[in-house]
Amino acid sequence: MLNLGDYADGDWYFIAVCRHCGRKVRLDPADILAQEGAMEKVCPYMYLHEIEALLRCRSCSRKQASIEPLAEVRKQAFIAGMV
Repeated sequence: MLNLGDYADGDWYFIAVCRHCGRKVRLDPADILAQEGAMEKVCPYMYLHEIEALLRCRSCSRKQASIEPLAEVRKQAFIAGMV
């Protein structure tokens, strides 16, 4: 299981979904670590279930978020005729 610092070092992003109203938002792990104010309790050694407990939905103001980590997939053009 990876922690937040591991996700921030790689090419990962999160999709956070509110279990109450269904609102979805894309989150960048590096941005979560860089935020000040409400997320000041966040450190690189936290796991996703600990981050979920801190997130509050902007639509319904409930703390019922679930986070799904996804890896960025880089597309490489096909290179033909390699010798």
